[in-house]
Amino acid sequence: MIEDKKMTFMEIEDARKNKIEDEKLETILASVDTIVVSSGKKILIFNNTLSEKQLFTDKIKGPGGNLRAPALSFNNTLIVGFHEEMYDRFLFLSK
Repeated sequence: MIEDKKMTFMEIEDARKNKIEDEKLETILASVDTIVVSSGKKILIFNNTLSEKQLFTDKIKGPGGNLRAPALSFNNTLIVGFHEEMYDRFLFLSK
């Protein structure tokens, strides 16, 4: 899907080889305003605020505490998980 759009990324990390745990995750979160997460068939949207942090942290981390994949940081938004409609709304149609 992403390959079809001929997108390029400045940085790609394989989370299976390089775990993105708390310290690096905090750095990523400091650079975004919005967190968009796929959760089953739902798309959840969070503001990057202290009051919502526990809510979205539970959704963006996998059972081992690592950032779920795929995760994309784009236009002040962190997109976590795969959901085709979410990608269409927040990645491919972004301005």
